[in-house]
Amino acid sequence: MSTDNWLYKIASLHQNGDDLLITQADLDQLDIQTIDQNLYHVLHENQSYNIKVDEVDILHKKVTIRVNGILHHLQIKDRLDVLIEEMGLDKSLQQVLSDIHAPMPGMVISVEARIGDSVTKGDTLLVLEAMKMENTIKAPGDAVIKSISVEKGDAVDKGQLLIAFE
Repeated sequence: MSTDNWLYKIASLHQNGDDLLITQADLDQLDIQTIDQNLYHVLHENQSYNIKVDEVDILHKKVTIRVNGILHHLQIKDRLDVLIEEMGLDKSLQQVLSDIHAPMPGMVISVEARIGDSVTKGDTLLVLEAMKMENTIKAPGDAVIKSISVEKGDAVDKGQLLIAFE
């Protein structure tokens, strides 16, 4: 999809926790002029805006733009996304990560994560030695680390809390 087309096909945007709804009718009222590839001049209510599109990620429905030089990260939502959200069905799509507990007794060999780190599924969090074998404990999904209950060299029991997520 070209950048020209995405401007006219946006149904809704979500920016930094604050909803900003832009409908097709709103877009039709804007005076949008293409200056160059990914660069636009927009007039709205007698205000002039220079908009540069830095990145369009259609697969993840994300757009990064600069409005008069100020960077904005936006989430594109189509009518279906808005409907699913209004019905509360989007909550069931979000994976709830449970805290990481020791799968067996052992010794912490290394802690790779830090409190506040954003981790993605498969990232190594820590290494636990049990029965003379090293076991890499990985993130089960995307999350932010809230707390780490162990340090390198700690002995742990089966089921002991290792890492908690926000």
